[in-house]
Amino acid sequence: MPPSVTEGPADRGASRISLGGLAGMSLGARLVLFGTLVTLVSVAGSFALLSVEIRRQTRSHLADLLAGNQKTVLALQKRSFDELLWTSRLMTQSPTLRAAMETYESESPSSSGRRPDLLATVQTELDRIRELLGKDLAVITDSRGVVLAASPATGRASGEPLELKPFVRRALETGAFSGQSSFGVLKLQQETYQIGCVPIVLQDFAIGTLTLGTRIDASFLDEMRKTLQSDVVLTLGTQVLGSTLPSPFSATGSSSSASLAGLLSGEASKNLVTLAGEEFVGAALSLGQDRDGHDVTLVLLRPLGRDLSAASRSILVALSLCALLALLLAGVLAWRVSRSVLDPLERFVAFVRTVAETGDHSLRFQGSESSAEVKTLNQAYHLLMDSLQEHEKRMLLHAREEMGRVERLKESEKLASLGRMLSGAAHEINNPLTGIVGNLDILLRTPHLDAPIRERLERMQKESQRIIGLVRNLLKVAHRDTGQRTAVDLHQILRETVALRRHDFAAAGFELRLETPTSPLALQGNELELQQVFLNLINNAYDALKEFARDPCLSIRATQEDSQVVVTFEDGGPGMKDPRKVFDHFYTTKEVGKGTGLGLSITHAIMQGHGGRIAAENRSEGGARFTLVLPLTSAEPPRRVPAISSVQPRDGAAPIPATILVVEDEYTILELQMAILSSVGATAVGVSTGQEAVQQIQRREYQLIISDLRLPGGFSGQELFRWIEKNRPSLTRRVIFVTGDSASEATRAFLEQSGRRYLMKPFSVEDYVQAVRETLDGLRSAA
Repeated sequence: MPPSVTEGPADRGASRISLGGLAGMSLGARLVLFGTLVTLVSVAGSFALLSVEIRRQTRSHLADLLAGNQKTVLALQKRSFDELLWTSRLMTQSPTLRAAMETYESESPSSSGRRPDLLATVQTELDRIRELLGKDLAVITDSRGVVLAASPATGRASGEPLELKPFVRRALETGAFSGQSSFGVLKLQQETYQIGCVPIVLQDFAIGTLTLGTRIDASFLDEMRKTLQSDVVLTLGTQVLGSTLPSPFSATGSSSSASLAGLLSGEASKNLVTLAGEEFVGAALSLGQDRDGHDVTLVLLRPLGRDLSAASRSILVALSLCALLALLLAGVLAWRVSRSVLDPLERFVAFVRTVAETGDHSLRFQGSESSAEVKTLNQAYHLLMDSLQEHEKRMLLHAREEMGRVERLKESEKLASLGRMLSGAAHEINNPLTGIVGNLDILLRTPHLDAPIRERLERMQKESQRIIGLVRNLLKVAHRDTGQRTAVDLHQILRETVALRRHDFAAAGFELRLETPTSPLALQGNELELQQVFLNLINNAYDALKEFARDPCLSIRATQEDSQVVVTFEDGGPGMKDPRKVFDHFYTTKEVGKGTGLGLSITHAIMQGHGGRIAAENRSEGGARFTLVLPLTSAEPPRRVPAISSVQPRDGAAPIPATILVVEDEYTILELQMAILSSVGATAVGVSTGQEAVQQIQRREYQLIISDLRLPGGFSGQELFRWIEKNRPSLTRRVIFVTGDSASEATRAFLEQSGRRYLMKPFSVEDYVQAVRETLDGLRSAA
């Protein structure tokens, strides 16, 4: 079970989640704060919406109320003027006033004077009517509009005409009550009166007019305010004559005047006006016109803000109580959530921080008492950590494999560099070695040699052959191939690999023994990689035997078992300290600087890449044993490029009557070849470059062309062959190549593509002569 991490109270207090400017505040406290803000915003929004709706409803209600007041005032006005009309009729029934009016009317209008007694009678009767009706003004005119009497006295002389007054003129013209057009406002002696004018009719004839008026002053406006429960403003055109508003405002040149003018003209939106910085719902009531035709209007106003304030306070109190209740519920809920979710979550976050700081992904969080949400999160975290651990294992394995590939790449680069060096060295060695071997063969063919001299020459020839085999094996190791898998002969690879180290073993007094079946063992693999596997094991055995040799022998045995081949390496050294770790990367028991610990790991990787396996163990009798198992294939190993094998000289061989062109840049080898050809009766022509060879071919015919592959001047033996293919195609079958490096990929590919015979440097006289005879015989047979 993976280790777990738990926290105490001190850890819980330290594991608070920081978020921006609220660093240090617990998640529960932030939740409460957030709930409080949401509640306050909700309450404020609700209050704003309700305020707008209440404002709309209140404004509509006040408008309806003022409309009702309008109707009431109009009804009272109608009643007042009905009373006025009734009064005018009643006056015609008064005997005294009637007699006075008839007498005055019957007198000639052109009479030079007025009878004071008649005017006094009319004045007395008018005073009585005014007192009876409780009016502030009463005026009687004759049918011509001349004032007969006024109560109280206006200071105007009797008989002064009033025909300029529109309402008097209209009353005289219509001869009857004309409704709203008979009402108006009159200014007398700095006082303003609301008047009504009706004709005095006697026997269907207007004998005069009766005008009654009520004084419009502060008491009148105050009485209207009390009666209608509304503020009132009296205007004459755009001039404010009076107002019951507590705060005075300017009549002109202000926003109040513009707002009031909009209401009077009917343009104010929904009867809403602003006066002295306060909003009102208003309704306009016409009182008529003055003598100049200006409208006189009584404006009824109800303050919107005052009516809203009470409702708003009630709503605010209710919403505040709801907000307090919501905050209380939010606090309780936040406390519960903090106890059940947030505290375990904070502990979980602290645990994750601990894992991040320690890097120990094996830790697990113990949250069995947590809520379902935290448990779900914990399960997801466990799955994530398990997946991360698996990924880390894969990454570590991949890193090890990648490191092994890098080391193999380094080894490949080293071998490539070694191959280039050995290839050049082999060419330089093979050229003088060819002269030595060839001249030794010529000397050994000399008859009547002394026995001691022949013995020494044969010993030199044997050592030369040893050098030849060593150089060729080094070239095979040095040249890397493409890494492709092909059918290879395991027996041949083992023999060539053993030959590389056999001299070292013998020089150290060790035995290197190889036991293989006589038949080929075909594998699907890479020749160089398999040779690297075998060479690594041979080198390790050599180092072990040098350290301690109970039995100074390395035995290599290859056997076939069904469809597999088993190769066993057994040495008599000290054995391995821990056979289970020998294939691990960088595991080594050698001293520092003598081993990297990658040889056997690379060997293990190569075996796996070939579909095989390798095992290591210590022998019971001492020493180490490595067992390799590789699958066999039914494919045949590819045919090697035919090289001329050594043959025994044939006594009495026929001469070779042919003209042969020899192309060789090394003078010693050129001279040797011409000597060999001359000894068998051939005519030899020697050149040292490809350009000279082209010139010779263009001058005369040759039965055979023998050319080295490496030639100076940028015109190699391959270039010469391509020139022959293009310009002298009939000579392509008459070409024999000489090379000191047939192990390189480029050289092998060219030789296989051309299909021509070739001689490996160094060559013997028999090899050389045999190649020439067989090529010429083949040409004659084809002809």
